[in-house]
Amino acid sequence: MTIGIRGIAFLSWTAVALGLGGSSARAADGGTARSGERFLVLSRHSGEVLAGEDFPIHALGASGARALADLVRVDTAAGRSPPWSAADLVARVDEDRIVVGEVRALVPPRGRADSAAEVQVFGLVGADRVSIRCEGRGVRLRGEQIEELPSAWQTLRDALGTGTILCAGGPWEARVADGNPRPYAGTFSFRPLPEGRPDPGTTTREARARRGSEVIFRTTLGSYVSGVLAAEDAGLIGEPAVALAEVIAHDARVGRHRDRPLCDTTHCQAFLGTAGPTADTSLALELPELPTERSTHSTRGPSTRMRALMRAVASSRALRSPRFRGR
Repeated sequence: MTIGIRGIAFLSWTAVALGLGGSSARAADGGTARSGERFLVLSRHSGEVLAGEDFPIHALGASGARALADLVRVDTAAGRSPPWSAADLVARVDEDRIVVGEVRALVPPRGRADSAAEVQVFGLVGADRVSIRCEGRGVRLRGEQIEELPSAWQTLRDALGTGTILCAGGPWEARVADGNPRPYAGTFSFRPLPEGRPDPGTTTREARARRGSEVIFRTTLGSYVSGVLAAEDAGLIGEPAVALAEVIAHDARVGRHRDRPLCDTTHCQAFLGTAGPTADTSLALELPELPTERSTHSTRGPSTRMRALMRAVASSRALRSPRFRGR
């Protein structure tokens, strides 16, 4: 959707835009966008910049395109439709992204990596033992209500409550007990666990892992796959990394918790925070999805590296792709 015109006084965006200049960008059809076009694409899920670059605005309640996109992200997450546009400048919102730029700007189309991925997090340790911090603007959302959160460290339990929390301007920092902070670029939401009993013969830890978590983390598929790849085998590169990334993306879609997302433990796929997509993960998410509805994961098996190689074999369809062979 396009967010409509704000009824405030503003400088002529046409005049501002003409004075900006700037480098060209790749257009949706693979060509080069017209010289002078400015746009910025922000993920609705993770808050990451997906394409384009920041540029000054000053006339619409924000100092730049990134700040405006973050404002729109917060309001959109709260179910609001604030009017953020003026003359030739418009904020466009689709299922996965927020685009701030000139109306005529040609931006890259949505890709598979931009889509949403959800994971149950911190089920083994509990939200009261996890501390989080947002160096930008942290907010808690309950319907259309937006509550500002302090910038200091606080427990995930206290910050989240039963709502959704979002960090604008950067990723969340999260740490378990006194551990090192890890980036979580995305939103945390409370989702009650269904009633259920542990399977016979499982240990307490196994039962907690299989039960999942009431805390759901949402990010882009690209950042999720890169995060899992880094957690499972950070040293993997090239063809095995592409194949494993494709399998990670497949298992994220298939799931192991019925109507709930995957967990962040080895019961599903190890996930210790988000990571920026690499060339290998980006290529993997441009390949067709694996043609099976079954999970490839096995909780009992050889070492992580051996599992990676086994998954690479399972992804032989991806390896036979002409696009892959052309690397």
